[in-house]
Amino acid sequence: MSASPTVTIRPARAEDFPQVQAICAQIWEGHDYVPDVWTQWLADAEGELAVLTVGDAVGGIGKLTRLGAGEWWLEGLRIDPAQRNRGYGMMLHRHLVEVCRARGGGVARFATGSTNIAVHTMAHEIGFKRRAAFVRYEAGPQAHGADEFRPLAPAEAAQVWDFLNGSEYFEAAQRSFELPRSWTWMVATEARLLDLLHAGQVYGWFGDRRATALDGVVIAHTPSVDRHDGQSRLSLAYFDVTVGNLAIAAQMFRAVVGQAGVDKVQLRTLSRPERKVALEQAGYRRDSDYETWLFALEIEGA
Repeated sequence: MSASPTVTIRPARAEDFPQVQAICAQIWEGHDYVPDVWTQWLADAEGELAVLTVGDAVGGIGKLTRLGAGEWWLEGLRIDPAQRNRGYGMMLHRHLVEVCRARGGGVARFATGSTNIAVHTMAHEIGFKRRAAFVRYEAGPQAHGADEFRPLAPAEAAQVWDFLNGSEYFEAAQRSFELPRSWTWMVATEARLLDLLHAGQVYGWFGDRRATALDGVVIAHTPSVDRHDGQSRLSLAYFDVTVGNLAIAAQMFRAVVGQAGVDKVQLRTLSRPERKVALEQAGYRRDSDYETWLFALEIEGA
């Protein structure tokens, strides 16, 4: 009887890519983003791109990314379908948690789908807690209403920050906004907000066009192309308005989408009944049945 192959976890190497690419080709109908960011992840000296090997073969990968001081993101957990149900995902996640601990600790977070029961179980066993659930909506452009929004200037940073700090939604959304690479959330800070304002990515909503007080804040990414349907899209990192006004504000923002000349707008919002109803009233539709769950774990440094 032959011995079982040795299972090890080590930092990834450039020559691992063909095997990793073959694993990713079997995920999300070949639309996995990992091959697109492989070179960037491999060069990341602050985090770690880990490879689990079974004998000489790559059996899985996982990535730990440092987003800021004490802020870590776990992503890219991929297991070869032929190697699943053997605990390899748990091994990779535990390894990356220990890497985080060795590098000073902090809060590690990750996002996964609401249907991924195996990852939920793994998260619970390691100690992660679910902190938020999001649903994604999209809508096409409309002709009128863009004048209720305008890009905010860096000089208005204090006003934006005051609005956010007074928002219950901001707290419930873990004081975070989604990065351009989907499924990744970053904690909002004054410095990050200022960078977004300088980039022209923060819009203010003024429901009363004559008013100067903010009625809402929207953070938008640079328009991109949806790899699934080839349409141009404006993805939103954050959408927050005064209580009871989401439906009208979301509808009016579709005119901003029209001005940008893109096919659609996409945003994730907390999975709350009142927000779902409001977005549907504004002409938005969910693009999937599942939710995106955000997990977090506080890790004490070694």
